[in-house]
Amino acid sequence: MSGAAALTSRKTVMVVEDDRSTSDLLREIVEDQGLRCVPASEGLTALAMAIEEHPSLITLDLDLPDTDGHRVLHRLLADERTRDIPIVLVTGYRRYLPDTDCHRVAAVLEKPIDVDALADLLTTLLDS
Repeated sequence: MSGAAALTSRKTVMVVEDDRSTSDLLREIVEDQGLRCVPASEGLTALAMAIEEHPSLITLDLDLPDTDGHRVLHRLLADERTRDIPIVLVTGYRRYLPDTDCHRVAAVLEKPIDVDALADLLTTLLDS
């Protein structure tokens, strides 16, 4: 496979995270797995990007500066263009998550991020 073909065939992970250091860590983990990373620091931007990019997976922080992450989650799950994208919630507040949110996502990771757990999740959820 040529370099250009390999680049375009790589799976994409959208990282929705406003904290720069967490976003950088998530990006590094994603790229170390040979995946393309598309970052978004705000929820409304992420919604538009998810429709445009249709990533293979989305990591979603629930504490976003412009809108409630729960609202972003519910809009992603309700939209026919994005509802089939696996979502991994990344939160420091798991105990405050409604059970319905936990049951509608592929996984929930708590901060601080467990690098090995996320790498394993990426492999499990995106291996095809």
